[in-house]
Amino acid sequence: SETLQHLMRVYADIQPLGPMTWVDGVATDRPITDRIYIRWLDWLDLQHVIVRTTLRLDQSPRTDVFRIRKIGEWQGRKRFLEILAERELVLP
Repeated sequence: SETLQHLMRVYADIQPLGPMTWVDGVATDRPITDRIYIRWLDWLDLQHVIVRTTLRLDQSPRTDVFRIRKIGEWQGRKRFLEILAERELVLP
């Protein structure tokens, strides 16, 4: 069992990709559903998850949990990270 702990708040651009089983010509065992861009963090690895909380029209929260599958520097400049992730869970 996992216990998620809030470490830091970041702004991210989350772009849905739809189910995809090939990444850079390599088959993955899990689908990649979203591409996420955030500011560069040198300690981020595949053990972390990204949690997004948004508000519905009735002001109730919706929480999505994204499992990180691949991380790379966007344009190799150590300014932004491009993360390929799988949406694992939607909490009511």
